Amino acid sequence: MASTASTTQIVSNNETFTIGQYNGFEIVVREKDGFINAT
Repeated sequence: MASTASTTQIVSNNETFTIGQYNGFEIVVREKDGFINAT
């Protein structure tokens, strides 16, 4: 099984987020405090 990863960085409401996808999971990281949300 091959692993694939991709990331996108966005700015919303003066906050920066990195959105990544890895093997079907979406991971959102809030840059200011490192909060991680994975779905």
